[in-house]
Amino acid sequence: MLQRRTTLLLLPLLLLAAGAARGQGAPAPFETLTVSVGQSFNVNRGELFHDFWRFRYGWEGEFSTPFYFGYIELGGVLHRYANTVGTVPDFDALQLYAGWGPMLRLGQVQAQAGFRIGNHYMAFAEPSNTGRRNESELLLGLLARVQVRLVGGLGLHFSGTYTYTFTFEELRLLFATVGLSYELDSPRWLKGFLR
Repeated sequence: MLQRRTTLLLLPLLLLAAGAARGQGAPAPFETLTVSVGQSFNVNRGELFHDFWRFRYGWEGEFSTPFYFGYIELGGVLHRYANTVGTVPDFDALQLYAGWGPMLRLGQVQAQAGFRIGNHYMAFAEPSNTGRRNESELLLGLLARVQVRLVGGLGLHFSGTYTYTFTFEELRLLFATVGLSYELDSPRWLKGFLR
């Protein structure tokens, strides 16, 4: 079962990597800068986590730029959770991440897949059962995104992200995000700094 899941997760990455390696319309590294904002939704249920908290809303923002055989990104997601039982506090979660993945451009459509590594910081409204108000843990994630260019540098994107947080009780969450992005030529000073 685990081997099947791993294969299903790796297959889209390998396909995108093959397309990106052929250089299909990909700009040079650091040539452009994309700024994205979107609304994020927690879409999975059934985890122990969801017995205690319900997702309220989330916002994501990121910067990305073409990189060798794909793209690199830096971003953050803010999620708010409300308790479903009185024994745990509400909390806000901030995920800060860096990521890389292959990218394939076909006309006005861009497909991306990749991985993320970062920090999952949780701030509780009151001390948790452990007596702590804050918790900060390692976060790993997988991403798949489709972006459609609307006009000029403006685009609409849809993404799915699977995150795994290394808490005592493993935290596996699946998010869907819809948002807007704007791609512009990177300023010369930024290209010079990054190259």
